[in-house]
Amino acid sequence: MSAFTRQVEELVLLKYSLLPDEILEFLFSEEEITNKWNAAVEAQIHGDSNQSSVGSPARFSIKVQSKPLWFEVELQANYPDGTLESCIHVRGINLSRSQQDQWQQTIAKKLGEIPDSE
Repeated sequence: MSAFTRQVEELVLLKYSLLPDEILEFLFSEEEITNKWNAAVEAQIHGDSNQSSVGSPARFSIKVQSKPLWFEVELQANYPDGTLESCIHVRGINLSRSQQDQWQQTIAKKLGEIPDSE
């Protein structure tokens, strides 16, 4: 299975695991790339597994409506190989640098607790 196909499959799983107030949004300045990622996820949902790569690794946010914190994720081109620590960032309204560092440490700790499922 290609890295792109794996990314799309996992984005579909992520999309369907969101609670009603949670939002997954792609974060590209180019609307064309955003549209391609949205189309790839939708195609996978409808059973079309013959998709061509978008050409850019997935970059997205997970937000809860009306909450001041959110996560931004930029997957590496070779995902799922490599580490996720450098891919996941906490962003927020009025989030200080020390608070952001604390969140990043928490993410690193929790990622270390996840067993490798491969």
